Amino acid sequence: MKDLFSTPELIPSEIMAILNTFEDETYSECERVKLEIEQHGYTFDYYLDAQPYNLRKAKTKKPCNISDDCGAFKAVEAELLSPNGIKIGW
Repeated sequence: MKDLFSTPELIPSEIMAILNTFEDETYSECERVKLEIEQHGYTFDYYLDAQPYNLRKAKTKKPCNISDDCGAFKAVEAELLSPNGIKIGW
């Protein structure tokens, strides 16, 4: 995916408005802006010198519901079985 910082004309206006609130180039300021942008479905990374890069639409994870087969219950079940396959725990 293309870094939207390199194509500012493609940055949505609400995201650009948030980016314009950058006050200084510090880690805490990058994190503040990143958290705000993430609420709008976008994210970015930043270097050790607090320079942001890789502005992109955030990937969303599908939440795991009790009826989904997403592995959450398999992991719990595996923890409740001994190496011999004998159920332990409650």
